[in-house]
Amino acid sequence: MATYLTSGIVLKKDVYREIDEQYTIFTPEHGKILAVVKSAKKITSKLHPHLELFVKVDLMLANGAQVDRVASVQGDTHFRFISQEINKILIANYFLEVVDKLTKYKFPDPEIFVILDGFLQLLNQKSAFREDLIILNRFLFDLLSHLGYQSEIKAKSQKQLLLALNGQVMEVVERPINSFNLLLRFFNSEAL
Repeated sequence: MATYLTSGIVLKKDVYREIDEQYTIFTPEHGKILAVVKSAKKITSKLHPHLELFVKVDLMLANGAQVDRVASVQGDTHFRFISQEINKILIANYFLEVVDKLTKYKFPDPEIFVILDGFLQLLNQKSAFREDLIILNRFLFDLLSHLGYQSEIKAKSQKQLLLALNGQVMEVVERPINSFNLLLRFFNSEAL
């Protein structure tokens, strides 16, 4: 079984069989990949704690017939501040879901990895909710532009810009982004 090394950012994780977990990871060299962590739900799992959202990791993966298997993980950069504030969690989850929905498996695109990493680094800084929305809108626009979906958007506020950008994402993927409703509810509850 051949192995390879790469960096990656976890986009999402799902239950896979009884005690295993399946991760969708974006890497610079291989694009979006699926990888399984065997026995991830066991307390003794050594790999599971390192593969969380809002972490950039170094991975050793073993090629599988259908899904690659995680052989080792080292935490590289943990964006801890994101996981401490609900507004940052909602914004980051939304962006990760957008990246997941807009990208194909095994299609290398290092620029998307740079956009994703830059987004998490900026969002990880101490900032107000309004600044976090500006970061989200900027990187959504950058991502859509990089993928060739650039259009003229006229908006008077960050909320209108976010609605327009999300509308453009939904046109591309032809389905709603699940985490957007939670983000919008939180946005409406905040006094801006």
